[in-house]
Amino acid sequence: MSLKALKAIELVGVSFERCKSFLLPFNFKTWLKLGLLILFAGTAFMSMPQMNYQFDSHDFSQWRGNYSAQPATSGNMTAPAGTSLSEKWNYVWGNYSTLIISAVTVLLILLLAFWFVSSLFIFTFINSVDERKVLIGRFTKANLPRGVSYFLFDLLVTMAFLASLAAAALAIYKAVLTGGMLMIASIVLLMLLLLVLILAAIMIEILMHTLMIYCMYLKKQKALESLASSWLLLKENLKETIIFILVRAGLSIAGAIATGIAWLIAAIVIAIPAVVIGAIGYLVYVTLGLALTIAYGILFGLVFLALLATMTLLVIVPASTFLATYNLLFVKSLLKIKDDFKMPKASKR
Repeated sequence: MSLKALKAIELVGVSFERCKSFLLPFNFKTWLKLGLLILFAGTAFMSMPQMNYQFDSHDFSQWRGNYSAQPATSGNMTAPAGTSLSEKWNYVWGNYSTLIISAVTVLLILLLAFWFVSSLFIFTFINSVDERKVLIGRFTKANLPRGVSYFLFDLLVTMAFLASLAAAALAIYKAVLTGGMLMIASIVLLMLLLLVLILAAIMIEILMHTLMIYCMYLKKQKALESLASSWLLLKENLKETIIFILVRAGLSIAGAIATGIAWLIAAIVIAIPAVVIGAIGYLVYVTLGLALTIAYGILFGLVFLALLATMTLLVIVPASTFLATYNLLFVKSLLKIKDDFKMPKASKR
């Protein structure tokens, strides 16, 4: 293995020392701001609003009962009994279309707003790691053109991928309707095409996360320009980049495990006084009644959630900052950009 290929391994130690010099000694304000940046920047590519209500059989039995037992009247919003699924949907759409459109519009606006802020904070976080100080307002303003460019590019790529998935799904559905050997051959061909599409999307994501965003930051480029630069950089340093991706994947797994263990320990530490306070709440209920107990419970719940959220933000900082440092130093080495960090000299005994 060449010395050039070993560079990705050599940078692990340098990244650790550089990250340590940034995070230590512990500063609560710095760590908290980094945690907020990581919360946004780290979820820019996967966060979507989700419905977390857990339905049970009682919910669906009630729903079925409403449709089967209640006739449609002018004052009843349920569909007539015996209607098909498409007819039920048409009935719901006819009565609730304004509400549905409004809800979807609000969700899309919130999603795009979160996505946009996430795209900005990606570069704010990288800038903070590079400068080893956290100035959210200043760094966000300085990287605004890159954040906007990345947001538009990421949005375009995501829409193209979703459109391709929808087209493939529609083609598979039509192939199923044809039947016979043609159906089997068409489905196999389309499934292979779908697999190629997913692999291509994964490769683009890896290129974006490991090279493109760092090239955008270091070379002050827009998204498309940086994509071309990253592709050339990848072709010129293919072996070294593959080693880096493998090492980074291993470090990510180790970091996730360490973060999970640290979070669990911190949660237990918080839970111990929570049990004590819960016992006090029971005494409050016995002595002062239900109203004060509810007020006490709400106050305690808010405090507990605030502590849990703060603890979570602090716990995710070390591993995420180290990985960003490692990625930054690797891309700097490919671009032949000298980093200002000086490795500490070994102490003489």
